[in-house]
Amino acid sequence: MNRPKSHLVLWSFLFATIFASPVILLAQMRSNPSAAEIQLALQKMQTMGSVLYIGAHPDDENNDLLSYLAQSAHYRTAYLSATRGDGGQNHIGDELGASLGILRTQELLAARRIDGGEQFFSRALDFGYTTSPEATLKKWGHEAILADFVWVIRRFQPDIMIARFPTTGEGRHGHHTASAILAGEAFRAAADPQRFPEQLEYVQPWQAKRLLWNAWPEVISARGGDPAKLIKMDIGSFNPLLGQSYTEIGAAARSMHKCQGMGTLSSRGPEIEYFEVLNGESASNALFENIDTSWKRIDGGIAVGWQLAEALHSFEPAAPQKTLPALAKAYRELQSLPKSQWIDYKMRELKTLIKACAGLWMQAIADDYSAAPGDSVHITTTLINRSDAQIELAALKINEFSWQQTTDLPNNQPFAQRIAIALPADAPISQPYWLRQPALPGRYVVEDQQLIGRPENAPALAVQAKVRIGDAELEFDLPVEYRWRDQFDGDRYRPFEIVPKATANIEQSAYIFVDQQAKPVRVRIKSGRNNITGTLHLELPAGWNAKPASHIFSLQHKEDEALLAFSVHPPAQASDAPIRALLQIDGQTLSQELVRIDYKHVPMNSYFPPASARAIRLDLKKGDEKIGYVMGAGDLVQQSLEQIGYSVTLLSDDDLEKNDLSAFQTIITGVRAYSTRQRLKQLHQRLLDFVAAGG
Repeated sequence: MNRPKSHLVLWSFLFATIFASPVILLAQMRSNPSAAEIQLALQKMQTMGSVLYIGAHPDDENNDLLSYLAQSAHYRTAYLSATRGDGGQNHIGDELGASLGILRTQELLAARRIDGGEQFFSRALDFGYTTSPEATLKKWGHEAILADFVWVIRRFQPDIMIARFPTTGEGRHGHHTASAILAGEAFRAAADPQRFPEQLEYVQPWQAKRLLWNAWPEVISARGGDPAKLIKMDIGSFNPLLGQSYTEIGAAARSMHKCQGMGTLSSRGPEIEYFEVLNGESASNALFENIDTSWKRIDGGIAVGWQLAEALHSFEPAAPQKTLPALAKAYRELQSLPKSQWIDYKMRELKTLIKACAGLWMQAIADDYSAAPGDSVHITTTLINRSDAQIELAALKINEFSWQQTTDLPNNQPFAQRIAIALPADAPISQPYWLRQPALPGRYVVEDQQLIGRPENAPALAVQAKVRIGDAELEFDLPVEYRWRDQFDGDRYRPFEIVPKATANIEQSAYIFVDQQAKPVRVRIKSGRNNITGTLHLELPAGWNAKPASHIFSLQHKEDEALLAFSVHPPAQASDAPIRALLQIDGQTLSQELVRIDYKHVPMNSYFPPASARAIRLDLKKGDEKIGYVMGAGDLVQQSLEQIGYSVTLLSDDDLEKNDLSAFQTIITGVRAYSTRQRLKQLHQRLLDFVAAGG
């Protein structure tokens, strides 16, 4: 075995460009898959059907059904959520708005890793509750979001589409009804080359075979219909390879929506789902009635199907590598076929399956979790052959620079190559793509057509590994991650990020001035690299001023912080305008905050909103009321009241139970206080007594 020790300096970085993440569960695992999971993937390779499920929000999806479709029927299964849920509330933290949208996006992806589906989004904003689909579509921009739905359909090319909600309002939310209306419109528009022709540079028109509603029998009965005439499917069956029913898998997936309090009890036994055909070809007994889901649907696919059937038939759980010759032959057959969406998808799926059967484990780990543009990153790429299969590493590559040296990978002997990469000075930071531009009132602005629909950014950096497994030569993109030891959980990973040289977090999101007295505005600077020196000043609206005019700061180490204060003086007249914190570093002007979203059930994510706050000058007459505040789910009500000048006391459960509440003129309960504080239900009578006594 040849173990090269060369140290490579690569002056470039790579952004992955595929539309979706790897498409089978095997691709989402950090460890090698079990024999049972490989066998399930072999079964999935035999099937060519695809289904797109459509709803309005994260947590609208039917997780039990998605689990069944992906892992029992073996269809390529995806969920299109119109929004990222940014307008909702949060049971587990203080993320709201865009940061909540990031969290809920990651929770959806965590659910997909369990139920086996893929995930897509439109650009629509979740703007809160409304009963009106008309108002929803107007605010979203009807044509713009319809274009997004059409784009996803043309890229994904589903055989069937399933709407979560009816178009007639029984979903009890305007967003729900609007998503169903858009599904119906997009079903036909996706096939019409006259609709959204700008997309045809990248995709072709696509007509799904049928559109169905995942029907509710009680609604059908209320309309005077007969639920017995609907298509019925029992999705409660048990999978002995997984040791679970699909309803158990679905419950685990749904329980990933933790910020919405969606923990779900698992169920066992029959579970009947109902479907009504809304458009397209009729069907009476099955979702895929009269749709060929075999390899026969692909020109030249019969030979591939035979090879895959042979691989499944000959599979030995104790020796998955014995399946490699048949899989390699199928891979070569696929390479010879004309390119198509299905061929591309099955090539990715088969490539991942070959890697799993060979027991090949690969990862690319950075020495640090982030770097700023212009900095160097050290990456260790590790490969281990955990079988007796013949595997060679042929090359490691980052853009036009590569390391090439054929290297045998013997059984269970790690191979590691350390690489140094210099990020370009203009490397874009790891901002979620839908947050790079200011949003419109009803939707995000995404300028790159090919980004629309994607659940998240491509990795900031990826190493391309070319390996030979038997007769097959395969290339894999390894996303660069950071790995560390958690004191309690052991292994933890987070995506490698490109961050600003420094960030400036203004302490409060709004400052309220009720007179002409100055108020302190504090800005916390955090360094994204070592040895940062610069100046900070505030950009203020006309009539406002700050003392001092600027601060000079110097931070020696990455993650060092400095808290700098300004005394801000308001004008005499009413005003409502932004304050911006501006950093001058190395001739550059930076103005981003740093928001980190860190929960153990999803990967850690960062977000860099503008470093700004609202400055509000108003004339306000108020009394001397003492206010008691019952904190809810991370809101800013107390902070806002104190800025106005009220005396606010936080009330604990013990305060509510034992103290004299008559000292307060007003008691306010915070957002979702009764959901996040269990004892409030028992203390509710104390609050009613307070009101009855004149409070």
